[in-house]
Amino acid sequence: MELNEIIDHAWDNHHDAPDDVAKLLAENAARVGDARTAHQYVQVANHVVGDGLGDWPRAKRIADDALAKVSADKALQPALAEAAAACILAGDTVAGLVYEGRSVACSPATAVVAMVYVRAVAAESLARQNRWDEVPGLFDSAIELAESLEQDEPVARNLAITSNNVSNCLLAMDPLEPSLAPFLEKTAAAAQRYWTKAGTWQNHARADYMLAVVKNRLGKHDDALKHAEHGVETIRTSGDSPVDEAFLNLQAASAAKALEDAQGYARYFERAEGLAASFEKEGLKQWFATEADKVKRS
Repeated sequence: MELNEIIDHAWDNHHDAPDDVAKLLAENAARVGDARTAHQYVQVANHVVGDGLGDWPRAKRIADDALAKVSADKALQPALAEAAAACILAGDTVAGLVYEGRSVACSPATAVVAMVYVRAVAAESLARQNRWDEVPGLFDSAIELAESLEQDEPVARNLAITSNNVSNCLLAMDPLEPSLAPFLEKTAAAAQRYWTKAGTWQNHARADYMLAVVKNRLGKHDDALKHAEHGVETIRTSGDSPVDEAFLNLQAASAAKALEDAQGYARYFERAEGLAASFEKEGLKQWFATEADKVKRS
């Protein structure tokens, strides 16, 4: 199997057979010989072995093997940044600093971009592990570095994804630790800020949805309603996305109900149900039913 086939196989099968995929990646890592393949290989290994299986020491070993024969040049910077994150998450800070230093040396002009990437990858992985005493510091460091750039477009999409995923990890906490509420607002706001720079209109609408969910969760229902309505407006002026619009209307209904606006609640809920009636996928129908039930019972 060629390396590109192994990488594709890993992405396609890591949910169903993560151990087999991890074994395949470990066995073939030393075959990597170019910067582009190295980045793709270390990235999928970090996702499958590190994030998925929680075995960051093994992910680090795969990164070490994948990078052993690759010549250092500007194109290698992303792979080295991935390796740095794997080392840090494996508990080998020294190796992480060495890889980060190598990534900076590959392209000093984009050094900050590499440093942002290392911190964003590490912060997201720590969030998935619920290591909330460590996540905010790394996340804030990534944002501060990004803000030091005259042009932050090279890191905007990465930070939008990281911010969104960290927000989702926090929302999965039930109940939410009160001390983390400001951090949740910060990550959701960061997701919107960076999706505005790097995303499509659908990303913009979904960023408003995330903020509506967060504000409702934190009891800031006026703000939740504003974000939900803004997201709907974005969809109606930009294209067609009934799924996004349905869930935005659910959040608007939730906010209206909390604000004791019975007419508003009925209006938004009816719109959401009308849009959901067009859903064809069973999983989507079930997700909507679950969320709608939460709003009814709130």
